[in-house]
Amino acid sequence: MSHTTVVVPSVRGGDPSAGRRAARLPVAGFVVACLAGLMLLATPAAHADTVTVTIPADVSPRGVAITPDGNHAYVTNDRQDGTVSVIDISTNTVTTTIQVGQRPNGVAVTPDGTRAYVANADDGTVSVIDTATNTVTTTIEVAASDRPRFVVITPDGNHAYVSLSGVGGEPDRVSVIDTRTNTVTTTVRVETPLGVAVTPDGTLAYVVDADGDSVSVIDTATQEVVDTVPVGNYPYQLAIAPDGTRAYVTNTFDDSVSVIDTATRVVIDTVPVGNSPNGVAVTPDGTLAYVTNDDHTVSVIDTTTNTVTTTVPVGRYPFGVAITPDGTHTYVTNLNDSTVSVIAIGTPELTGTPPAGTVSQPYQYTFTLVGRPAPTTTVTAGALPDGLTLSSDGILSGTPTAAGLFEFTLTAGNGIGDDAVLPVAFDVQEAPVLNGEVPAGIVGQPFRHTFILGGRPAPTTTVTAGTLPDGLALGADGILSGTPTARGQFTFTVTATNGVGEGVDLPVDLTIVGTPALTGTPPTGEIGQPYTHAFTLTGDPAPHVTVTAGALPDGMTLTSGGVLAGTPTASGQFTFTVTADNGNGHDVRNVDLAIVGTAALTGTPPTGEIGQPYAHAFTLTGYPAPHVTVTAGALPDGLTLTSDGVLAGTPTATGRFEFTVTATNGIGEDVVLPVVLDITDIPPTGPFGSLQRLIWPF
Repeated sequence: MSHTTVVVPSVRGGDPSAGRRAARLPVAGFVVACLAGLMLLATPAAHADTVTVTIPADVSPRGVAITPDGNHAYVTNDRQDGTVSVIDISTNTVTTTIQVGQRPNGVAVTPDGTRAYVANADDGTVSVIDTATNTVTTTIEVAASDRPRFVVITPDGNHAYVSLSGVGGEPDRVSVIDTRTNTVTTTVRVETPLGVAVTPDGTLAYVVDADGDSVSVIDTATQEVVDTVPVGNYPYQLAIAPDGTRAYVTNTFDDSVSVIDTATRVVIDTVPVGNSPNGVAVTPDGTLAYVTNDDHTVSVIDTTTNTVTTTVPVGRYPFGVAITPDGTHTYVTNLNDSTVSVIAIGTPELTGTPPAGTVSQPYQYTFTLVGRPAPTTTVTAGALPDGLTLSSDGILSGTPTAAGLFEFTLTAGNGIGDDAVLPVAFDVQEAPVLNGEVPAGIVGQPFRHTFILGGRPAPTTTVTAGTLPDGLALGADGILSGTPTARGQFTFTVTATNGVGEGVDLPVDLTIVGTPALTGTPPTGEIGQPYTHAFTLTGDPAPHVTVTAGALPDGMTLTSGGVLAGTPTASGQFTFTVTADNGNGHDVRNVDLAIVGTAALTGTPPTGEIGQPYAHAFTLTGYPAPHVTVTAGALPDGLTLTSDGVLAGTPTATGRFEFTVTATNGIGEDVVLPVVLDITDIPPTGPFGSLQRLIWPF
């Protein structure tokens, strides 16, 4: 929204110094402000001294006062048909609007909370509101043509002091109202009076003299000015500390606050604040002063150091300011927003990013904790690392016992506003750990060994002394791998580092050995003949040779050194498996060994009968298997001899047949067997049956 700064004396309730002080208030769109007042404006969760709620009010809210019980705030709305908005502090909503005089400015509530006094600038009156019914019960005419500006009630509740700006030649003054009769009992002459305050003991009233750049001190017993304290340029409002020792005066043209020592009545400090400060209020404990500035901010002064510790953004052109009796919230009227900002005083704020810790190392970190009263911190989600604790004042300490990333949530609360919540990701680091005994490698065989690594962050490994075996490499992740190409003893150092503490060294002795190799083809042996064959063996250490499948020929043995020897007692083809092993691997060889033997042929064929099937197998031995043939004579007609020595068939003729059978297998001499075979007739059959067969052919 665009705005223009103009001089509007009536907006300031008829500033007596309008020629000197322009009422630096923008011309705002009242319709827009009223529309904005239809909703409650929410802000994010509060931290220390931040606006937690913005309350829509009537047009141009100016003065504000809070009842002693802290339940209600009374806000004057500087409009021609003046009103007072009543805010329920428990809900921060306007519950009642009260019609009062024209252009109400200041407002004050009696110490017993039963009445509110409202200074109406344009009709010279003070409206008295019954706070139980929120109705105007009395209208006090303090000056027919003058402008009442600000009002304060004495601590005993018996008098009200009202600053009056004279109009039309009338003098500027302060009117004193007896609140028991609601009548003006006296007036005190003070030039250009604006803000007014009474000391806690009720003995003195301090009144700003704007044009005189001073503060007048009135003795409330005599109602006379007893002192004048020079302050800054164009003072506007003031507040007195609860203990009565200090008075704080806003200086509009100096952009400052004067601090008066009420004992000596001299300015002891001047505090720079925002542009054109207006209202000021002090917390019940006297530790903070809140100052409204025309630059849409509130300055928070630490009264111990008299420095601004926080600047709080609020609405446009904040003016009035009041603090709840419990000191937890500040209510600020925003003239050009038609709103009231609620500042949470001392709501907890918790910040901090703890640096990483280290396992077994003492640790301490203090989170930044702000709030009034001092917040307490707790872990409300997740868990702290083992070995660490969190104190109620935000100190994380101890000696962590385990590495890792620990996520937890801290909450700071003090009963004021929302708790502050801080998610924390805390890293516990650990110095590197490296160990692991490296096994022997084997030439030509893939090798892989993973060192045992520990620590956080994950360490990286390098070779820092010595040399790896050819064919092997060490990864940053601690994996030693490759295929070694040469045997030998290799000494080197592996170092693990991760930036935590010093690196750790591991001396390594690595042996690379050779795998066993078994070669050789045993020659053919011969039955009954001494036999020796030595397999060729290599490997480190020397392999041990065994028969791991099948069986050796009878009469033969195999030594562990790979020598096959003995005198075979049987011929044949023998298949067996020989394995060489040296603990680093093994080599397997399948062996086919032939043991040969000379042929042997025996057997006496029985007599055959003509016409009857006949079969006789000669006994045949020898390796290779002998081949049998008829080498002399002739077989009976109808019979044949197979190569494996089977004489079979059906003889067709009788007689005695002589022939020679020869067995040969290429080993040694052939075997010759003379054979005589009788083939007879079938005995006749007749009445004598088998007896006849027995005696035939005799």
